[in-house]
Amino acid sequence: MRKEIARITPADFTEIKRDDALGVLVVASADRLKVMAFKGRKKRHDFYFRFPTQERAEQYVADWLREIEEQAARARARREQPHPLTVGQVLVSSWGYDQTNIDYYEVVGLAGAHFVLIRPIRAEVKGYCGQAMSGLCVPVPGDYQGEAIRRRASAEGAVKLDSFRYAHPRAEGREAERFTTYA
Repeated sequence: MRKEIARITPADFTEIKRDDALGVLVVASADRLKVMAFKGRKKRHDFYFRFPTQERAEQYVADWLREIEEQAARARARREQPHPLTVGQVLVSSWGYDQTNIDYYEVVGLAGAHFVLIRPIRAEVKGYCGQAMSGLCVPVPGDYQGEAIRRRASAEGAVKLDSFRYAHPRAEGREAERFTTYA
C-alpha cells in the first residue's frame, strides 16, 4: 500500500475529482471559481487558477484531464510496442566530453518483446590524423570484447547502457563513425 501524499491545499477547498489510476486530484473553492490540480505523486500543484465563470473552470479541468488521459494512452502504447532489433544487428554509442568515444555492440539474443542481449564488439580504426586528434572507425561484428548484457530496448531500438550512454541501431550503408581523442 502506498503512503498518502501530503498535499497542501486551502482549508475551504473541496475535492471535485480524484482518479487514482491517472494519479489526478482536483480541488476547488466553494464557489468553484478557484481550482487547484495535482498530477502524479507531486506535492506541488500543476495549476492553481481563478476563473471568471464556473463553466470556464469546468472546461479547463476537462481539457486538462483529457490531455492527461491522452498522454497516458500514448505512454501505454509506446511501452507495449516491441523493439525492432534483430540478432546480428550492430548498435553504436557515441559519447564523451572533450572527446567523442565510439562504442559498438552486437545484438546476440532477444529476451522477450522488450529486452535484448548485447555484447560489446571491437572497433577498427580506418583512418587517424594525429594533428587533428580525430579519425574514423568501423565495427567488427563477431569480434567480442566482453560478456553479454541484458538491456531494455525502446520501440525505436535505443538501448540505455548506463546513465550517460545510449546505443542506437547503426544506419544501413554507413561507412564509418568519426571519433576524437584528447592528448
